Amino acid sequence: MTMPLRSSPSRAPKRKDPIRGLFCAIRYFVLSTAGKLVYTSDVDEESATGLVGVMQAIVSIFADEGDKIRFVQSYIDAGSTRISFLLKPPLYLVVVSSRGEPESVLRQRLDYLYQQVLSVVTLAQLQAIFKKHSNFDLRRLMEGTEPFFDSLTASLQTSLPILLSSIEVYRLAPAIRDDLSRALNPGKEVVRELDLLYVLLLAKGRLVTLLRPKKHSIHPTDLHILLSTIYAPRTKPLPPSPSATPSPDSPPSAPAEPRKSRPSPLLEPDAESWLPICLPRFNARGFLHAYVSFFDSPSSAFSRTRSNGSDPDIAAPAPEDGIGLVLLSSQREAFEGVAGAARSIRSRLLGSSSADGGLVHHVQMGAAAQAPSLGELGVPGVRHFVYKERGLVQIVEARWEGEYAFEAGEEGERARLRLITLYQHLHDVLHPRSAAAGTAYRPPAQVQYLRTEHEAVLGWVTPQFELYLATSPLLPHSAVVSAARAVSRWVKKEEKALFLHGAGTF
Repeated sequence: MTMPLRSSPSRAPKRKDPIRGLFCAIRYFVLSTAGKLVYTSDVDEESATGLVGVMQAIVSIFADEGDKIRFVQSYIDAGSTRISFLLKPPLYLVVVSSRGEPESVLRQRLDYLYQQVLSVVTLAQLQAIFKKHSNFDLRRLMEGTEPFFDSLTASLQTSLPILLSSIEVYRLAPAIRDDLSRALNPGKEVVRELDLLYVLLLAKGRLVTLLRPKKHSIHPTDLHILLSTIYAPRTKPLPPSPSATPSPDSPPSAPAEPRKSRPSPLLEPDAESWLPICLPRFNARGFLHAYVSFFDSPSSAFSRTRSNGSDPDIAAPAPEDGIGLVLLSSQREAFEGVAGAARSIRSRLLGSSSADGGLVHHVQMGAAAQAPSLGELGVPGVRHFVYKERGLVQIVEARWEGEYAFEAGEEGERARLRLITLYQHLHDVLHPRSAAAGTAYRPPAQVQYLRTEHEAVLGWVTPQFELYLATSPLLPHSAVVSAARAVSRWVKKEEKALFLHGAGTF
């Protein structure tokens, strides 16, 4: 159900209006059914707490009418703002956005936020706590986990793997990937003794390869929650300065004096971490325990030495660009055994196939060529693309170049956000949800084309793949279709390196 909320200039209050306080670019809130704030993306929690009553009032209106509230659309002077709710008693989740995303994207983000809550407090714990104490302050139990939520909400704005419910795989020669998979295998006895569920190798925030139980694959949502937890910086940025509500073409608001964020301590080379985490798509009612350790290989140590020494042109590798090993076990007390298995895996990864860093060296050598460049693609007129291999649930996306490049600063940020919003609308049309009450059924489309003054975008869905493509708005429609076919052929030709085929099993 959609409810219009309109602000009236003639009745504008002299005091600060809590409804107007909602209307900034994107804000996330999690609150309990008792009205206690659990999480907010705002740094100013006092202001956010004042809005909880407003949100509860909106929920109550729909509850009194016997309506299942899912989505509220609001219009104000500076433009349209959408408020989307996800009701998961004992929690309410709310997102407020003026970016122009479709409803389905906002719902997806709230679902991810809910899964992040369950990664910290399992569904069984949540239900038991609130059954006994309906007014419980959940923040007491979740203290110290705010960086995980901040990391996730930041990723939700621009992550194409999250939008497409897919996994982004590290680009690598298939023979090297096969060698890595073999090196990761701790052996059946160790797997059984430690009750291992997954063994993963990560690089630059992507999945290099993994081992898993037979007939069981890791769910993309669980992987994104795991990555969000591992890579979360440990300092929250300052809130954006107050301004008029931005349009979808506006760049994300930036704080005037951002705090310096320090990388996650889990990324520290050679450190060993052991943390409980629930992967809700695997089992929302129980914890797994994750061993996390990143490599300080000879290659990275050499780079760091040179960057701190006489060669100013060589930068030290960023911690988030490192190579990490993750083992997941269901046994809480298994740290020593899992750590021993991990050290054996590290020895194999560092000591085979190359005199300079072993197999890990081959992974490092491919770091600069992860996202395909437009020059490598060689298709005239293409500005960007993202391709999903539907059977594997994996994606590859082009490097951000030209007006979308990170080097373009604020203008590049604005252009990337604009294009991602167009991709979101294509995805929404190509993947219609079940018809809401009172709305007509919308059958799925196979091809969708949009054109703006800035770019033309095409979405194409087949049983095998999904393709989202950006070109010049001046390119004829027939040329855009030809470019899409050329991109799909290129991906097919390179698929063995772009995607992880046949992950190893225990």
